[in-house]
Amino acid sequence: MTPPADHPARKHRILVADDHALVREGIGKVLALGGGDLVVAAQATTAAEVLTTLQRGEIDLVLLDLLMPGAKDVDLIRRLAAAHPKLPILVLTMHADPHVARRALEAGALGYLTKLAEMGIVPRPRLDAAQAAIVAQWERFNAQAPGADEIESQVRSVMEQVPDTYITTGDFARVTAGVDPTGTMGRRGLAYLRGPASASAVVMDVDVPAYAARFPREARLTVRTFERDEATATMGFSGLAQRVSVRAPLPAAASRYPVWELEWRFNYDECQDPTRCAAARLVSVRSE
Repeated sequence: MTPPADHPARKHRILVADDHALVREGIGKVLALGGGDLVVAAQATTAAEVLTTLQRGEIDLVLLDLLMPGAKDVDLIRRLAAAHPKLPILVLTMHADPHVARRALEAGALGYLTKLAEMGIVPRPRLDAAQAAIVAQWERFNAQAPGADEIESQVRSVMEQVPDTYITTGDFARVTAGVDPTGTMGRRGLAYLRGPASASAVVMDVDVPAYAARFPREARLTVRTFERDEATATMGFSGLAQRVSVRAPLPAAASRYPVWELEWRFNYDECQDPTRCAAARLVSVRSE
């Protein structure tokens, strides 16, 4: 029976539970575009948020990701099914393993969809003329392969965001791999540095503490260009507390881009005790 105009059909309220914002927003937009009776009424990013939301009793369907903080395999499905036996649970996950699907269904899920499923199984929403024109324009745009100039522009745009020096622990923790928030470096790490065309070398300054002389002490710095040409400098030092400056020349081959990949190895090959042999703090990295 069609409801009267002054009593519109009730929307079915969905709880979208996924720790990826892009997935949650995408599901909401797809449902809105379809113009049906489904609406995203709530979102959750953790298992705890799912349980809290359902306590309010305003949800008609749960769209659930298996890989969420606080959720272990299908345990959350089992808890939801026990607490809300009449609530449909639809799993949307990246796992295409049939064994995982069977466990989810046995735990109480009503259905199981993978994020890798072909979109052909989903009915195409009804579009008005304006919406169809937008979709067609978007599909034409996605069908175009980027040209060489566009790729070059994007690469250079990303490279412009690379720092030209690192002088604080915050810099290191933000943009390097192998350094903790205090600037303490591990035995191996990577960073990226942008420099002028006139530069001839990269210098890495490291503060190292004193420890037993029986442990070899060596710092190695490798500089690579975008084309993967590289140059390496190695420096040995004593067991005293000191500041070590390792200077590595730039690769001899010219590069199209003024950005270098830096790889350091601090007692990497010689020492097998990371607690005692990786105790060093990055002070600065710069070109000269």
